Amino acid sequence: MVRSRVVALVAVFVVGCTLGGCSRPAARTPSGPAVASSPLAQSVTPSPTAEVAWFWTDRNPDAPLFRFVAQIHNPGPKALGGIQTEWIAYDADGSIVGSFKSERPIVPPRGTIPYVGGAGAADLSAIPAKVDMRIVQPGSFLETYSPACTVSDPQLQRESAKEYTVKARVTTGVEEVASAKLDGYIVLRDSAGAIVGADFWTPERLPERVPAGTKFILEAPFIRVTGPPKSVRVDVFEGP
Repeated sequence: MVRSRVVALVAVFVVGCTLGGCSRPAARTPSGPAVASSPLAQSVTPSPTAEVAWFWTDRNPDAPLFRFVAQIHNPGPKALGGIQTEWIAYDADGSIVGSFKSERPIVPPRGTIPYVGGAGAADLSAIPAKVDMRIVQPGSFLETYSPACTVSDPQLQRESAKEYTVKARVTTGVEEVASAKLDGYIVLRDSAGAIVGADFWTPERLPERVPAGTKFILEAPFIRVTGPPKSVRVDVFEGP
């Protein structure tokens, strides 16, 4: 199962960035009403959304396993914390075979973060055929936030025709973090941008408390894939 974590800076093989400008506002006519300073920011309420973007399952009846990737979006004007989600897995007949409720990392203003979920045989009563995910607590807006970690230099290493190991370098942020609260999400995509594999990571060989500005190596071995990956995205979160 995955614990929730504070959102971290994303590392990918190829990153594109564009900057948009602002046009000059139209002048008001003398008869036009006065405009309040920021009515939208005052009236907006938290309304995050969750959408499953990829689902995979190992149909071995003796050891079922599944993973999925969801996108959590915050359309609001401020960072959003305390979002709780719940996923429910179903078998081919529509019976519930597993579920999990947890808190998501902080989502930046008008931003989107990935979530990699799933379970293994110990937490499943049968082979999952699909998964649904929903927001059960929309959370609340935050005045400030900063990434707990940054991630760089992600690498793919082929282990077999359908398994890959991912490595990346992680640097903690401006504050000390508890290693037990760190989790990573790894998403692999093919040359067309489609998701072909994903998994979650929990820290090993780290001290109980990790000082600010500390570097360490993340390694996620033997991630199952449904096609040849060409790029990888790695996020590292810290939970409350």
